[in-house]
Amino acid sequence: MGSYLKISPIRLGKFNNAEYTNFMNRTLNQAVAVGIEKIGASEALIDNITANVNKMTDIVAQSRASVETAQIAETDKKADELIVYLMATFRTNLTSPIQAMRNAAETLYLKTKPYVGCQTLPQGQQIQKMRGLLSDITTSEMSAHITTLGLSAVVEELGTITVQYATLIEQRSASQL
Repeated sequence: MGSYLKISPIRLGKFNNAEYTNFMNRTLNQAVAVGIEKIGASEALIDNITANVNKMTDIVAQSRASVETAQIAETDKKADELIVYLMATFRTNLTSPIQAMRNAAETLYLKTKPYVGCQTLPQGQQIQKMRGLLSDITTSEMSAHITTLGLSAVVEELGTITVQYATLIEQRSASQL
């Protein structure tokens, strides 16, 4: 009875892009060295694999940084500051000695409680939460409370930053395609 060589499966899923591209390049080189007719491959298949390996080599270490990244970071910082300022103002005015301000703060605090911490969410989620927050606090009832607390300019700025933030994220996504 003869001996058998058991081939262990390779775990390609554990390779990063560079390792996988290197593996494919070496495999292709070995196939060509052995002879493509010996392994039962056609010239067209080898040409196709070669073209794909060349594409992978080209993009494996391609920079993913974009011009928009710095702008997005700055816009995100502004958005975070505005959200934190709004929420802190609502909490602070819960103890205001002026009854109208305290009432406005209570209403706004309860309405915006689901948005607490939204500035720490990933970008897409944060943008959507900002849109929801703006939707909730710009209703006619809430606008009166915003005016009472003197936050109209802050809410307006948050609206502008939200649009700018979403636009930058979309531009970066489009440019990466």
